[in-house]
Amino acid sequence: NKEIKEESISLEDTEPKIEINLKTRMKEHFDEETFTFLKMAGEISSEMGYKAYIVGGGVRDLIINSRRDVDIDIVIEGNAIEFAKKLAPIYSGSVVTHEKYGTAKLKLKNQVIDIATSRTEFYEYPAANPDVDFSTIKQDLYRRDFTINALAINLNSDSFGEILDFFNGYKDILHRRIRILHNLSFIEDPNRIFRAVRLERKLGFTIGRLTSEMAVRAMQTGKFDYFMNDRIKTELKKILSNNYNAVENIKRLSELKALNCICPNIDYALIEIKIRKLSRYTEQLVYVVYAWQTL
Repeated sequence: NKEIKEESISLEDTEPKIEINLKTRMKEHFDEETFTFLKMAGEISSEMGYKAYIVGGGVRDLIINSRRDVDIDIVIEGNAIEFAKKLAPIYSGSVVTHEKYGTAKLKLKNQVIDIATSRTEFYEYPAANPDVDFSTIKQDLYRRDFTINALAINLNSDSFGEILDFFNGYKDILHRRIRILHNLSFIEDPNRIFRAVRLERKLGFTIGRLTSEMAVRAMQTGKFDYFMNDRIKTELKKILSNNYNAVENIKRLSELKALNCICPNIDYALIEIKIRKLSRYTEQLVYVVYAWQTL
């Protein structure tokens, strides 16, 4: 297959890349209760003079037409906490707020909605917890891990369902490609390498060539040798879960030098042997448990 050229991304570009409205797709994708809630959220946002957007993996899965992720994350250009407080009484919901980050959890009868004020992040040093400042939706999307997760859907009444895509994320979804938004992405957060490998397997996408090169370069700096924070541990557990091929994923992490986070001198070939042996034992155990349950 002919390789698709990765395009450079600039925060200076001011106009979204596409003009597509997903209102019809949203009505088909979400249940009636959720769709009605989103319409109401847009009306409340318009009344308050704010702009409300669905963001994150939920937008990606909507475009793919996958129902894997039913979580809804909303970003507000305005005050997310005040927005959540105004929306909650309509649905007899409750609100848990975090003033420092301008975020709120709206707890409804059957769902919890994460609502955040649009913000940008600054990393004082590699893998640091970021400092947060409130910003525009564009800057909020620019801080995301990959272009496929950096799209937004407008909920406001006058533009409900319109996609906001500054970084060619829609095109990357169509080409089934995982791509970072800037060259320091993995320096800021090395966990993104592990997430890229998991999404590659989960979605059947491919990590872009330049993105792969940036992952290797980040790991070769030596800054992340023996670096296993809680986020990486959580992502690694997902990668090694029964939903994924552990051997292939470990091999992929090795190719991207991400195993340096565990041990820089780790021998992938030895790990592969151990995992394959463990997999055989696990399969045998499953049969034993099944036989025992049928007695």
